[in-house]
Amino acid sequence: MTVRRAGTPGPRATAATAQAAAAGPRGPAADQLVDELYRGHALRLTRMALLLLGDKPSAEDVVQEAFLGLFRGWAG
Repeated sequence: MTVRRAGTPGPRATAATAQAAAAGPRGPAADQLVDELYRGHALRLTRMALLLLGDKPSAEDVVQEAFLGLFRGWAG
């Protein structure tokens, strides 16, 4: 049995990433990738931003903006 820390992407996230990359930046596979990446990393990034900023709403905003920038750049 493999134990993962909360927010750590597992094999399903890796498979979704590979499938979405093959499908391109648009479509159902890409939507699934966005969902998997966000769910797999947002909590950990928000916690880190909270430690740096000391304010939960600001930390959430920073993480959301980071993901928006990532996906806008990826969709090109």
